[in-house]
Amino acid sequence: MNLIEPSGAWTSDPLVLLCLLLSGALYLLGANRISGIRSWKIACFWAGWGSLCIALGSPLNSFRETLFSAHVAQQQMISILSAPMLVLGRPVQASFLALPAPWRDAIGRWSERRVMAVLRDLVTRPLTAWILYCAILWSCHLPILFQPALPVLLVSALLFWSALIRLYDARDFKRAGLYLFAALIQTAILGTLLSSNHLWHPQYARPLRVWGLTPLEDQQLGGLILWMTGSLSYLTAGVVLFALWIRASDASATRSQTA
Repeated sequence: MNLIEPSGAWTSDPLVLLCLLLSGALYLLGANRISGIRSWKIACFWAGWGSLCIALGSPLNSFRETLFSAHVAQQQMISILSAPMLVLGRPVQASFLALPAPWRDAIGRWSERRVMAVLRDLVTRPLTAWILYCAILWSCHLPILFQPALPVLLVSALLFWSALIRLYDARDFKRAGLYLFAALIQTAILGTLLSSNHLWHPQYARPLRVWGLTPLEDQQLGGLILWMTGSLSYLTAGVVLFALWIRASDASATRSQTA
């Protein structure tokens, strides 16, 4: 059986390039206007921004047209690497401060409207953010559902990780850990389905092998990537939260004994 070699060219979509450059410029300008911002937060943002550039501009972006496993790898890079790193960098505050004062005033008045306040409160709730994130993630991988564009997946991942960060800021480690565990479980289920002997994605079925992989092997590799990377990221975040919870409990016990 003949082999297909996917194109390994770097993409240069003008719209993607413009959005990346604009977001980086806004953060660079706004971060300088935030007094006392920690360097590790700035480093987190640029790590997320850089990984997003790789996911959307590297040969991985062209491979996904031919390989389902590359499609999964790109989505995982965006949702479990780029999104949490960007959130840790606090990009909304920095980008907002980078705007001219009249624009900031207009956005502030617009965001204070009742409809926008209710909508913002709804989509930023941890449960809602988790449901949206999981629904979008599943729809990206199951052909029976609508396959959204990558920006939709990025937005849902940003909402999910933002909700976790807010729970952390509120020292609600238990709920944050619960949502991480729930995300791990649904990722494991989806990865298991994709690793089965049933071909879920007929759009990736082809008479020729790609890099020596049959369509089914390609899908199974994608399921393995999804399961391993998702489980590792959520488990790592859960361990960090557990350690912070223990430290906070010890600190509280120490203060009680001192008092």
